Amino acid sequence: MTMHDYASGGTGPPAEPRVSEADLPPLIEDFAEQAPVLIWRCDTSGACTYFNRPWLEFTGRTLEAESGNGWVEGVHPEDVERCLGSFSGALNERREFIVDYRLRRHDGEYRWVLDKGRPIFDRAGEFAGFLGSCVDVTEIKTAESRIEAALDDARRAIRQRDVLIREVHHRVKNNLQVILSLVGLQSRETEDGPVRRGLERLAMRIRSLALVQQELHDDNDIASIELLSFIRRICNGLMGLQRPEGVSVQVTGTVCEVDILLGSAAGVILTEIIGNAVLHGGPGRVLVTVETTPTSRVVSVTDQGPGVPADAPKGLGLLLAERIAMQAGIRLSVASGPGAKVMLEMPAT
Repeated sequence: MTMHDYASGGTGPPAEPRVSEADLPPLIEDFAEQAPVLIWRCDTSGACTYFNRPWLEFTGRTLEAESGNGWVEGVHPEDVERCLGSFSGALNERREFIVDYRLRRHDGEYRWVLDKGRPIFDRAGEFAGFLGSCVDVTEIKTAESRIEAALDDARRAIRQRDVLIREVHHRVKNNLQVILSLVGLQSRETEDGPVRRGLERLAMRIRSLALVQQELHDDNDIASIELLSFIRRICNGLMGLQRPEGVSVQVTGTVCEVDILLGSAAGVILTEIIGNAVLHGGPGRVLVTVETTPTSRVVSVTDQGPGVPADAPKGLGLLLAERIAMQAGIRLSVASGPGAKVMLEMPAT
């Protein structure tokens, strides 16, 4: 059975320009025997009639043993059908082809080779067979296998990470809900007005923490977060929780990325600052702006209230904000008059 008998297969562009058989003798005589590639030639039936010295040295076989279809004995059994199918299709259509397969070396090891063949023609333009060459690409194939294995490991790690994140988010959400329920029960059982109001403020802080957690979890990137849209989502959530009358929140500024840990800390701080401005800044607009410099990201919150007296004691919300800012490496400053202005300065990602 010759290569021509196998089903067609393989793809490749039409061979241009054509190689004339008249050009082959000097090519073979002068270069083929010393070429650093494995060179072969077949006739119009697909039977091989020539292999250069590097091919014979590679396989450890004689020209007589390789001729015709003898060379197929060295092709890995799993690759024979695909290899010959590609060649047969190209032979039928008189076109160039490229195929890779494993070829047995003289020491018994199978090596991956990339085989490229193209049709040749005589002086009259008649088809005269094929001329081809093979290059050992085992190292490339090995590298590709290692890369694919590394990609599989990375995909598996990402899936495990996603499962872990969902589990952590689920537990945090459940824990916050339990705490919120306990605070709500205690608030309903408390008759003391100031204590009840304190518990209600605590419940609001817990809801704000849950809001930040939800917005962080909904973001696809766990390494960084886009600050401007993150703040807008937080503000929308806060307005839905507090439902203030006569107060609006406007968020403007520059789109920028921050580290996820900085973003998380900034989110908690901003829920305190913006929530306080909405509740106590008086009617009007609360303006939140995001600005960038080469080294920092600056968020400012300004309200239209009476401002913060210089001798006024710090409330619990501001004390919490300062503590979180210090732990996260965020610079927090407060200015007053008219209105209150709080600024958060974070290092650039």
